[in-house]
Amino acid sequence: NTLVGTDLTFHDNVSGRWGGGLGGVKSNVTLTRAVFENNTDSGLGGGGLYLGDTFWGASTATLEDVIFTGNTSTDGGGGGIDFTRGTLTIRRGLIAGNTAANDAGGGLYLSGDGTSATLENVTVSGNTANSGFGGGGIYHGGSSLTLRNVTIAGNSNQYGSGQGAGLYVVSSNTPLSMVNTILADNGSEDFRRNSSSTSAMSVTYSLIEQQGNAGLTHGVDGNLIGQDPLLAPLANNGGFSQTHALLAGSPA
Repeated sequence: NTLVGTDLTFHDNVSGRWGGGLGGVKSNVTLTRAVFENNTDSGLGGGGLYLGDTFWGASTATLEDVIFTGNTSTDGGGGGIDFTRGTLTIRRGLIAGNTAANDAGGGLYLSGDGTSATLENVTVSGNTANSGFGGGGIYHGGSSLTLRNVTIAGNSNQYGSGQGAGLYVVSSNTPLSMVNTILADNGSEDFRRNSSSTSAMSVTYSLIEQQGNAGLTHGVDGNLIGQDPLLAPLANNGGFSQTHALLAGSPA
């Protein structure tokens, strides 16, 4: 299956299986200037978008200038996006105000062998997960995740200890790369990686306000650890979607 679209809106849809706004397996999807809002998945995951499948085969998605807001997954993971297998690229986007009511990944849920995701110039803000694991903003259980110029702020995990309410990485064997990325204001813990080992992880020139068991050191590799970035609320600061500006005096 192949879908190429520009200037599309997926809103107020309900799916009984997966992908409240849009769902596909073994699919190739390219979307530019697309909005997913107030969609609901009542089955397997992906309130806004579900792609990939461990049985049918991998999917490929390239999303540019996209907004995911107000979407809900009532049972599976990924209130905004559930990406299960394949390659996902998001450039210039907002994932905000989405909910995974009974699972992880309020904004984005990544899982499965061979799942690779890259986010560039993306804001992940105000998403909620109700999970015993974590990942109110992003749950990363895939094969690799790269974050460049990404802000993950104001997300929450409502169940248990709230571990990794911004970003939750499953294990030390789960590759992660972060460059020029901010994690802050996500409940009691912004970032958790289930190992204090830094193997398979590269973090440079990033700010993490509150880390949990991630093993990062303030001042090493240009990172700011334990600092408040002084983020302004979401606002129209230019571009397709809203962002968090840095207030005067921000260490970032």
